[in-house]
Amino acid sequence: MLHAVVLRSPHAHARILSLDAAPVCALPGVAAVLTASDIAGVVRDIPPRPTRELEGLQVPEHPVLARDKVCYVGQPVAVVVAQDRYIAKDALDLLQVEYEPLPPLIDPVAAAQDSATPMHAAFGTNVAMRIRVGRGDLQAAFAQADCIVRERYDVPRHRWNVEPWSRTTSRPSSG
Repeated sequence: MLHAVVLRSPHAHARILSLDAAPVCALPGVAAVLTASDIAGVVRDIPPRPTRELEGLQVPEHPVLARDKVCYVGQPVAVVVAQDRYIAKDALDLLQVEYEPLPPLIDPVAAAQDSATPMHAAFGTNVAMRIRVGRGDLQAAFAQADCIVRERYDVPRHRWNVEPWSRTTSRPSSG
């Protein structure tokens, strides 16, 4: 049995200038070091999920291992495969990657501006899709309102620790 560990990006947005795996490949017990160039043409990018109900949605394919740049902290960059997990982890520390940090796109409103650098250049924008939804006469509703509150609300990401439905909820008995 072989053990694999993944080298992940420490940057939210950066170009990969170089990745030197030669010192790692020479280590006793290391079976392989895989980079994007090693798996090119063999392992396909992860395609986006088809979403028929969202016509016009632009979602890029996702590389299994980052090629020329990383787009988020933790993006896989390389994989070290070795005879045991200790050798694999030690070898991972010897991988030398040179990054050129790029400005991260933190504010979604700023990232959606035409002047923002696109994360995925092929799309030419950071906007995946625009949807306009409206009902009734908004101007008439504003004219009749006693008070109008205009504000921008930023909601942070949340991680929900919710057990699957089948574990937390019992189904009613049928008899």
